[in-house]
Amino acid sequence: MEETENLKVNWGVIALVVVFLLAVAVRLYFFSAYNNQPVWWDESEHLVMAKHIAFETPKTGWNESREILLPLIFSFFFKIFNSEAAVRFLQVIFSLLAVFLTYLVGKEIFDRNIGLIAALGMAVSSELLFWTFRFGLEPLGITLSLSTILFFWKGHIKKGKPYFTILAAVFGALAFMASAKEVLIILAIFFSLILSANFRFLKDKKILVALLIGFVLLTPYMAYYKSATGSFLPRSTATSAALGESLANSQWSWGNFLFFIKYIPSYLQLPWFILFLIGLVIVLINLVLGLDLSIRSKDESWKESGKYLLLVLWILLPLFFFSYPLGIAPGNYGEPRFMLEAMPAIFFVMALGLQKIHESLAKYGKGIAIAFTILVLLLGAFYQLRLADASLKSKETSFLQVKQAGLWIKENSQVSDWVIVASSPQVTYYSERQTQGPPESEEEFLRFVREKKPKFMVLSAFEPHPNWYLEWPASHTSAVKLVQAYSAGQTGQQSAVLVIYELTSYSP
Repeated sequence: MEETENLKVNWGVIALVVVFLLAVAVRLYFFSAYNNQPVWWDESEHLVMAKHIAFETPKTGWNESREILLPLIFSFFFKIFNSEAAVRFLQVIFSLLAVFLTYLVGKEIFDRNIGLIAALGMAVSSELLFWTFRFGLEPLGITLSLSTILFFWKGHIKKGKPYFTILAAVFGALAFMASAKEVLIILAIFFSLILSANFRFLKDKKILVALLIGFVLLTPYMAYYKSATGSFLPRSTATSAALGESLANSQWSWGNFLFFIKYIPSYLQLPWFILFLIGLVIVLINLVLGLDLSIRSKDESWKESGKYLLLVLWILLPLFFFSYPLGIAPGNYGEPRFMLEAMPAIFFVMALGLQKIHESLAKYGKGIAIAFTILVLLLGAFYQLRLADASLKSKETSFLQVKQAGLWIKENSQVSDWVIVASSPQVTYYSERQTQGPPESEEEFLRFVREKKPKFMVLSAFEPHPNWYLEWPASHTSAVKLVQAYSAGQTGQQSAVLVIYELTSYSP
């Protein structure tokens, strides 16, 4: 009998291994295909600062209000490997950690099956895969936020070891330092506690100690930004100012809060979106039935409704926060990545829907339920991977000409040379030369030329330029010389999307 027990197959462990190996295989495949793609503006700012910390290269184009934690981590890898590919692979590691942590969080809050299904969702999520191969804040931010929730649940909700609650504060502070928008996940925890525990959690000494530790960790971070920008929290200040301006200049509409809702079906694709809707009904029913009891209870622990309340807030806070300012912006510009912080919660809801269907089908036969579950998971995963590949392929060569220009400038200039270019952070990163964006007026331009004596000026279709700047080379042919041009796939100067002029005179 003992021998039989030892030989018993642990299907849960096997399923977890399969999901994680799938996550690894998918990321290695995409890494091999897209590890050399050109960087965008936001990415290049992180890389410019990372290179500056590692090698003291110029940091022109770096926005002082950006989060410093990710460039610090990148700089360590630059220093060791001196390789962009190594830094990009670090993003793969963060992405894999997010998959595994999704499983752990789902297992702690619900059960192993919910964790496995949600982890599979994160393993093949087209949006997470796309940003895994960009130098953005998302993979690290999600990983740290999931760690925060995991240790909070183990420490405070399940009354585990005191250091779990302290670790939740540590990872919460790191998450905020990594990406300011991770504060929305911290707020989801905080509001969930208030609504379900009615401020009783503030009597818990472990919580108070953890909050103090989190604040202490944030103190040097805020001091750095105060010194660099004049504001303790520049990203938050800038966001609040932009939101205030939008509120003052725009007509109020509740529809603005629904900007991202229309994208959720495309995030999940049809099979998984249907499961999400079913799971959402389950979550809302459990929330409504249990929340009143949780509020009235004198027990300091969360009741059953607490986990559903956390899920709802985990999704709604990013949804509303990003939807309103984007929904009223000119052109209704918004990126799906703004909802990435909510994706683990969305997959938990989807998993609840699938679990309910599985339980219903199991009444007619366990084999039918298992077959349906595997089929719908495989179908959804196929759609996600197909979308991920299409998304990555469509952007594989975007800003390629800017990269080519930066590398050419590096080969054809001295370390002390300046370059006037609108794509300042990208060109600084690739060329390792100091850059300056085109001044607003010709007078400022001429003053800069006389003072800094820039080697090159660049015109391109990738960023807006003042009209006078675009016309200046043609009207000052004795002061500039065309030295390089890049097309959008066609040969010939007429199809050029970026041109480089060498300045031959500094007194035009």
